Amino acid sequence: MTHFYGKALLVLMGVILAFSSLDSKYIYKPELQPYVAFLRTTKVSAKDYVLSLFKNHDIVILCERDHRDITQYKLILDIIQDPRFVKTVGNVFTEIGVSTLQPKIREFLHTNGLPDDSVLQKVLEFHRNASFYPLWEKQSFSYLLRSLYEFNQRLSQENKVDLYPSDMPFDWSKMDEAKLKEFWNNLPLRDSIITSQIIDNFDRIRDSDVKRKKALVIMNYRHAFGHRFEHPVGIKPNNVGRFLFDKYGDQAANVYINFVAFASVRSDNDLTLSAIQDGKWDAVFKVTGMEDVGFDFEGSPFGKDSFDIWPFKSPFKYQDVFTGFVFYLPITKFRSVVGVPGIIDSTFAPEILRRHLLYSKVSGQVSAFDSSIQDLKNFYNIAKELPEDNLDSLTAQIDKWVK
Repeated sequence: MTHFYGKALLVLMGVILAFSSLDSKYIYKPELQPYVAFLRTTKVSAKDYVLSLFKNHDIVILCERDHRDITQYKLILDIIQDPRFVKTVGNVFTEIGVSTLQPKIREFLHTNGLPDDSVLQKVLEFHRNASFYPLWEKQSFSYLLRSLYEFNQRLSQENKVDLYPSDMPFDWSKMDEAKLKEFWNNLPLRDSIITSQIIDNFDRIRDSDVKRKKALVIMNYRHAFGHRFEHPVGIKPNNVGRFLFDKYGDQAANVYINFVAFASVRSDNDLTLSAIQDGKWDAVFKVTGMEDVGFDFEGSPFGKDSFDIWPFKSPFKYQDVFTGFVFYLPITKFRSVVGVPGIIDSTFAPEILRRHLLYSKVSGQVSAFDSSIQDLKNFYNIAKELPEDNLDSLTAQIDKWVK
């Protein structure tokens, strides 16, 4: 009988070890243990990690997740509004927002005491003209602008944070069919143009007598990849991150914000999503209960994993492409916000209709909005808060690692 219970105990211990859970309320697969052990020694928040990089780097590039995701902008604003950022950095460059808006946005952010309705109207005007698409529907741009204005109201002129929208120069008021065609033909040069504008402005800042000579750069997905990444192998792609590393070397760093992987990409609107490392990373953070942490990829088990957010075969690891990683909220807490209340009013309605008609002619894509102002208003004016796409399948990937 004693022998029987001894064997039963060994079997039970084997089951427990197969899902290692001695330091967690969860039972989890043993493949997670090195990651769990590493995180147990990591106590730096996402904000503090990003800010720490400015001690040894002049430019820190954040790899933005889905443009629509508003939760990441709570982190970004937390970074920007920290006294350490205000004192030593003070400059923010963004992919979203055409560079044509820079002078007016700077004037706006340095103006004190505007009435609330004037602030709203200016933010809406900037948003209406932020993109070379007929209208940018993601609310995060307005959220960032308004939040920066309100924050700057509490700062002296020399301490106000500056925002440099850095996308290709563009002005809808000057567009006709021929000019829009010419612009779209130059889109393959987009990363080079964005980079040249960042470099021109940043070098001007560094050569000036201002005290703050560092910058936070917010770029989405591949635009933030570092200079060691290649696709195909032997070819360095034209990415903003690569160009900035080529220019500034060790003065630059880049950080990946937790998101999802693209298992396949057929077009911008036809993607197959997957949790990173088949759900393993997200499962690790679920097991540890960590929702706000940052660290270098180098020296971590995460950095040694294959670079699987890229949907094509690649020999690269995460530590080859990014300096560091921040985990800020699990996928279940991501919130995408599309639609900006008041963006289309009676004055702007004819213009947005003109833009959609012009865009359809140039792109060859039939717009659902070509003749319906009401449809346009329903799409753009109503704020819609959505969870992450394909959340059920992503959650299933994650949960298979955890009991």
